[in-house]
Amino acid sequence: SLTRMVAHAKQSNTPLSLAMVDVDHFKAINDKHGHPIGDRVLLLVAQKLAKAVRQTDIVARYGGEEFAMLLANVSARDVEARLKQLLIDIGSSAYEYDSLGKKEKVSFTVSCGLADYNQDEAEDDFVKRADEALYEAKRKGRNRLIARRRSIIGKVLSWG
Repeated sequence: SLTRMVAHAKQSNTPLSLAMVDVDHFKAINDKHGHPIGDRVLLLVAQKLAKAVRQTDIVARYGGEEFAMLLANVSARDVEARLKQLLIDIGSSAYEYDSLGKKEKVSFTVSCGLADYNQDEAEDDFVKRADEALYEAKRKGRNRLIARRRSIIGKVLSWG
């Protein structure tokens, strides 16, 4: 999907954004509540991400507790507010379950890294920028979105 959507963005000269989303402190959720509950948290996050995008967009599990969202025909700047609201929505939700007749509840948040596709960059560099933004969001306290765009100097240097 990434290769196809990058090719389309290049050919049509349209924007493409990539959001990398990771469940915060997922290991702690598994350790405290068990892997079946951790799986339910992943399912809930996946459902919320899928409901937040258009039919032309792609949501995929990238690995472990990480998801990728490819957003066609929209710049990171234009989608940033919508994704920040999605993080608020996910952070205000919880999964409730019964454990030996006792009601239990697990709350969770996600962090997000966001990048615009630049027409002259390799797919790997595009993914790397989104992933770097995700890890910056985690370093800065989690439950936040960081957008990573190429610098003006980087754009100027790539013109030659």
